[in-house]
Amino acid sequence: MTTPQHPELIFLDLDGTSVIYEPHLALAPGLADLLADLGVRRGVRWCMNSDRLSRTQIHLAQQLPADMRPAAICSIQRYIHWKTPDGAYLPDERVNSEADRIHATLWKTLQHHFESWMEGIHRRFPVHEHVADEFMLAIQTTADAVPELRRHLTDLLEPWPEAFISGNIAWVFVVHREFSKGRVLSIVAERLGVPKERVLAVGDGFNDIPMLDGTRAGLCGCPANAEDGVKAAVAAAGGIISAAEGPHGTIDIIRRLCGM
Repeated sequence: MTTPQHPELIFLDLDGTSVIYEPHLALAPGLADLLADLGVRRGVRWCMNSDRLSRTQIHLAQQLPADMRPAAICSIQRYIHWKTPDGAYLPDERVNSEADRIHATLWKTLQHHFESWMEGIHRRFPVHEHVADEFMLAIQTTADAVPELRRHLTDLLEPWPEAFISGNIAWVFVVHREFSKGRVLSIVAERLGVPKERVLAVGDGFNDIPMLDGTRAGLCGCPANAEDGVKAAVAAAGGIISAAEGPHGTIDIIRRLCGM
């Protein structure tokens, strides 16, 4: 892309894309300053779109001044929380309750398999951490083991075509096929009245591809540390693959697309 497209709405993945971890989890300072400047000078709004839980993202947003906070928070590919005029966040009851209904229907048939599945996965893969409960099935392994773990879970889930394998560089998730970061992005953009052509999405993991493949956001990019499949999706969509990693790459993408 050589002509700046001047996005009106920016969706940011967090881990590997937008945050720092020391001394605590926070939006990268240079990125926070850039988003604040774009908001003041151009009226550009932004949103978090992460597989982290809603409460974690809300806590992260509330570290920022109220006028710098994201217009919406999208969490675990299904929930949306909207910023109120005073900088708090309220759940989208319609979207979130429907997501709960869809999720519960799938989980009712899957959950009793989790214990035996995890026993086999622990024997076969290096598992650093996992969550297997009524809310999610998520497994952290080594980056090298992620592709094989995705294939293994895909085979286990063959009887349930409504189940889908998602994740990022280190984690593998099981979600309902209707859920994706692209879907919640589209709901938020439509509600805010921003056309696809003026929506920018930036991410680095497999779970970000539905918002980076050009179908939901007209503008896209990824930092240098993105997965190879993400880079391929961004390239195919005509987006920017930054030479910089993490938040520095995200800053580079935003600046280039905003002509800064």
